[in-house]
This record gives sequence, C-alpha cells and structure tokens, in this order.
Amino acid sequence: MKKAYIWDLDGTLLDSYDIIVSSLHETYQKFGIDTNKDDILKHAIRYSVSSFIHSKEILEYLSQQGALNFAFTKK
Repeated sequence: MKKAYIWDLDGTLLDSYDIIVSSLHETYQKFGIDTNKDDILKHAIRYSVSSFIHSKEILEYLSQQGALNFAFTKK
C-alpha cells in the first residue's frame, strides 16, 4: 500500500516571507499606515512557526520510498 503525505506549502516547504512582507507593506501604504518592511518582517518572524529543516531531502526520501506527496496552501 502506498502512503500519501499532505504538506503545508507556505512556511513549511517554501519561504514566502519576502512576498508576504511586500504585500503587507503595500496594503498598509494604501490605507495610510506608516510602517516599513523591516518592522513587518520582524513582526512576522517573531510570531511565525519555524519551517521544517531539510524539507527537500525529506520529500525526496519519501518519494524514493514510493510515497505520494501533496502540497496544500490556504493563501
């Protein structure tokens, strides 16, 4: 029987901080909120969950073992 794994994409398999920070910064500017990207990034890192270490190697190993891997994101 094959095993299947469902992975969260953002913040687990991919580091999406740059695009998220840029999007938040642009949104804040449109609403007249004075902030900068460094402050947004510090806040995001402070309140975020750490990514898996060696996620690429883990996925490759599971694939070699015949497992199916799926990525999921809610963004």
